[in-house]
Amino acid sequence: SSSGSNRSRFNHWRRSPILVRGPGQTCLHPGSLMNDHQPKNLPVILVVDDEAHIVRVVAFKLRAAGFEVLEAGNGEEALDRVAERTVDLVLTDRQMPLLDGLGLARRLAEESKTASIPVVMLTARGFRLTPEELTEAGVCEMIDKPFSPRVLVERIRAILGRDEQRSRAA
Repeated sequence: SSSGSNRSRFNHWRRSPILVRGPGQTCLHPGSLMNDHQPKNLPVILVVDDEAHIVRVVAFKLRAAGFEVLEAGNGEEALDRVAERTVDLVLTDRQMPLLDGLGLARRLAEESKTASIPVVMLTARGFRLTPEELTEAGVCEMIDKPFSPRVLVERIRAILGRDEQRSRAA
């Protein structure tokens, strides 16, 4: 009977690994027998901005570029995320409610557990900081808005590469 052979084909299909694409991610179908093939040890980037559309676009581009992304809407939320997870780099907006990007960078720089996390600050044109202010706050780079997502990904890769070289040399 043809219905029996259709049923076995269907069952085989359900057990086959199926790639499912969600927003910026690829994963195996939950019914797959190969669930252990998830990417491991991706660099973790914390994206902090009170403008949700910026967080969405940046997170999408970073995930597509091979990073794991955590999100926060202000500096206080960012501190909570950093307390929960190990983060390789923080990408933060300068102007936000509750705790702005500069305050966040200073708080991260003050704590021994987080002082080594590189902080990249996004800022509206005209909100420049002096090199002394950047160094004092622990900000390794400033990027003006509007920015190219491609350039942002390149800068983040370069910064993480520099940090990896420094840790190997130490």
